[in-house]
Amino acid sequence: MAVTYVAAQDAISPFVGASHNYQVDEHAGNDYEWQVYKDLVPLTPANPADYQFLSSKNSSSVDIQWLSEGVYFLMVHESDPDGCSNLKALRLEVISGGQRGFIVSNATTSQCYQEGANDLTVDLQFFDAQGDLWAADRFPVTVSFAVNGRPQAPQTVTYFNQQILISNESFTADPTQNTSITVQLTEATDAQNQTIQAREGQNIQSTTILSLPEISFNTNEAQLAFGSISSYSAQGPSNYRYHWSVLRPDGTILELSSETSTTESINWNQAGAHVLSVQATNATGCQTAVLSKTVVVTPPDDRPIALIVEESLQTGSCVPIQLDASGSTGQGELSFSWTPTTGLDDPASPRPTFTPGSSATYTVTVTDSQGQTASDAVRVEVIDPPLLVINKQVFVNNPTDVILLDASASTGQNLRFNWRSAGEGLIIAGSQTATPQVSGLGKYYVEAIDQFGCTARDSVTVGLLVQVTAIDDAIGVRVNTYADINVLRNDKPQGQLDPESVSIVSPPSHGFATITSDSIITYTPDQFYVGHDEFIYAVCDYSNRCDEATVLVRVSDEALFVPNAFSPNGDGLNDYFEIVGIGSYERVSLKIFNRWGNLVYESENYGPGGDGFWDGKATRGIRTGNGEMPTATYYYTLDLGRGNEKLSGFIYLDR
Repeated sequence: MAVTYVAAQDAISPFVGASHNYQVDEHAGNDYEWQVYKDLVPLTPANPADYQFLSSKNSSSVDIQWLSEGVYFLMVHESDPDGCSNLKALRLEVISGGQRGFIVSNATTSQCYQEGANDLTVDLQFFDAQGDLWAADRFPVTVSFAVNGRPQAPQTVTYFNQQILISNESFTADPTQNTSITVQLTEATDAQNQTIQAREGQNIQSTTILSLPEISFNTNEAQLAFGSISSYSAQGPSNYRYHWSVLRPDGTILELSSETSTTESINWNQAGAHVLSVQATNATGCQTAVLSKTVVVTPPDDRPIALIVEESLQTGSCVPIQLDASGSTGQGELSFSWTPTTGLDDPASPRPTFTPGSSATYTVTVTDSQGQTASDAVRVEVIDPPLLVINKQVFVNNPTDVILLDASASTGQNLRFNWRSAGEGLIIAGSQTATPQVSGLGKYYVEAIDQFGCTARDSVTVGLLVQVTAIDDAIGVRVNTYADINVLRNDKPQGQLDPESVSIVSPPSHGFATITSDSIITYTPDQFYVGHDEFIYAVCDYSNRCDEATVLVRVSDEALFVPNAFSPNGDGLNDYFEIVGIGSYERVSLKIFNRWGNLVYESENYGPGGDGFWDGKATRGIRTGNGEMPTATYYYTLDLGRGNEKLSGFIYLDR
């Protein structure tokens, strides 16, 4: 009799709750019987509560589910018609499943009702006994599940698409009311034929299919004379966002600017059948059905027609545009008059050029040779120029620290950014984003460009923060300390600078700077002074080429210490991003970014100020689960308030 066919790992260590198949070579006409024993000497049967036969135990193949930990002996007895028999025993150690199992990624979801298209998906995660996500070799995986308590046909998921699709044929959704759909995971079998159970309490996704919002609108056909001006209203909640549009006879679509239940005034200046449509969106993002009515505009008589090409125009503060009423028609030679005249180069021209100033509505009056007039209007919206909002000075503890510069609060229409550095500063990544990664002291220049090509320019100076802490002496009289600063440690080119050339160009305002040895400048604050100071020094290379640099100094009662790592794992040790020394500041603001420059945490009153210290959970951007951020390097900007410096740096979060 051949050995049983099982994977090596399964044969030695199946998991509690797992089901496995064991088999021997099948010989026609032979009988088989499988038994489970706890010991072979003496032969002791195992407790039936510790295992369960899932198939017949009288064939060459058997399925067994192991229910308890321990060592077992699986024995198969084979006998032929002549009475000859053979035994085979396999030693197995059943071990705890640990954190094995699979779960739904999102316990609750919602989506809007769509007629005939209410399918939903369930994202899954698979874990081994150590709690690690499965590797690709465990896939494909067959998943068993139920919808609203009814078992469904198992589905196969792949490593790159770990989700199951729930067809709307497996449930009934009602467009007039919210419908709850419950998907419950049961078990899954991997590519190695190992079966795992879904984790209790994490195996259910509840999805709410939101009902369709409703509005009403008079859809009866209307007939209007050419040049008529009218507005229309729909009936529905005031907090809905309404979208109005007109399909014109020539096939073009006019998107109306109103987002309320009433349109702005519409000038019906094109003959033919128009289709006016409205659709509303509620606070959950669900949309109503599109309601439409036909508006038939009768052809005009011989009166002139004033026609501006666009109903509305938009331009940047730096881009002149042309107003175009050249499509107007009428008898004889036409004259044009635009009001107001502000910003127009020629108010009597059919195509005047508008130089941006303030937004305004311009009306053109067209007069034909018979003295008959007609008017049309266009709204010109001037978009504000880009406004760069950045910290003009940021400080780092070390010259080589990698930090994020933050211009994300800048305002403007669809801004693009260009960063460049001066001197030795290095832009590591994101030079065309609002939050580039940089390393090195000096000036970084930024240009913001809006969709119209209008620009704003500014710069950020990255300085080195040197802290000098004033302490009390034994009798309580505050005395000065000092700091020795090696000013050449980050200057370049290294090895080519003359240490003896170091000189003080501009002394500090609140202390003394003295060159005490080659490349060492000793800074001593004035007695009792607490605050900020700076001085400028110069250095030359051996070819007498010179440059200057600024040293920034902070004198404080308490040293400011920003850690570069913390571990929010709940063990009570270093669970928070706790910055020492910020209690003496009135209000401290903190922003945390991920490596892609996305804001994940923000506090306007950090630490003792009221918001507490960061626990590693996201409060901004897209969050999953309870918002815990994964192990990674993050970047911060720390604003110590008015009159104080702004610090940037990195923090490593380790779970």
